[in-house]
Amino acid sequence: MKKFWAGVLILLFLITPVKSFAMHAPLEAKGKSVYLLDNNDISLVSYLAFLRVRTGFSSINTSLVIKNQSAQEPATALMGIPTALDSVTTIRDLSVIIDGKTVKFYERNTLQNNGTPTNINKWYVWEVSLEAGESKVIECAFTIDNKTDLDGTKTIDFPVRLLEGWAGKIENVQIIADLDFYPPYVFEPNSSIIPMEYDRDGRLTWRFRDVNTFASNLNIYFRPIEN
Repeated sequence: MKKFWAGVLILLFLITPVKSFAMHAPLEAKGKSVYLLDNNDISLVSYLAFLRVRTGFSSINTSLVIKNQSAQEPATALMGIPTALDSVTTIRDLSVIIDGKTVKFYERNTLQNNGTPTNINKWYVWEVSLEAGESKVIECAFTIDNKTDLDGTKTIDFPVRLLEGWAGKIENVQIIADLDFYPPYVFEPNSSIIPMEYDRDGRLTWRFRDVNTFASNLNIYFRPIEN
């Protein structure tokens, strides 16, 4: 527990708002494959995520506001999340809603040797179209399986750097991980990025503003215990 709170104190004194955590990425198609889109006019204005983390799985709800930065031209792009991060962390039960309407998504292979992380082989993909200056709200819900080590440690992984393809800075990011009333000493080792808040009800919160670069993935570790 001392290690956890020491990390929090260090962060409060030294924090620089340059990190964010997410799974959603802008993509470009080439044939029937996709790759990360580097240059586009669509910005990610805000990213909100709520993770309900339990022993074997995590249920995730996200809400994104994206905007076409061009005041003159419409913009169309693909958007997606990986179908799996590794052999354990697969994305299940995905739903996508844009401005209140459910949209269809499909699977596409990764186009290799084009800057996309090689451990992502397939994506769930959908199309986003924006008029000049238009903004839209995209809501996603899905489930992932938590990884378990031999000592019982549970791990939740997020591929942080997938957000770097969005144009400009992200104005607002908030991630809340609800770990069901776990006390702080079960979070061992410390998460790769120390949270801004721990509310003693097992919730960890990260908040950042004006971010555009990502130094590492977000990894949350915890060891469930019985009284």
